[in-house]
Amino acid sequence: SSSSAAVPGGERPRWQTPRRTASQADASADRAERADALAAELREAEAVLGVASAARGEAKAEWSRTLSRAAAAESRDERRLKETKRELEELDSQEAHETALARAERERLKQRLRGLRLRARHGERQRAKEA
Repeated sequence: SSSSAAVPGGERPRWQTPRRTASQADASADRAERADALAAELREAEAVLGVASAARGEAKAEWSRTLSRAAAAESRDERRLKETKRELEELDSQEAHETALARAERERLKQRLRGLRLRARHGERQRAKEA
């Protein structure tokens, strides 16, 4: 095999190309078969990945919706809590005011009763003197 017989560009003429042996042909066929199997496995993996990606996207969207609903519910609950506290404070204030009014009314009535008793005793004494 002399390099003088080579064609410019480095390729050998067909008559100089060595023939492949049967084992080389089998190895080549095995490589082609493995390449096809790997390509099929790759397509299957890509399909699984696509399904997983879609499921992940749906899960993220559902999580986002759930989080949004939870935040809205929390906000409503906080608002209700504030309103309830405000109402309770108003009721406490109203109760304190009414208690103070009731005490004042009770004192006024006690004073009036005391005055009426004094007048009654005074009237009895006057009648006793006259009698």
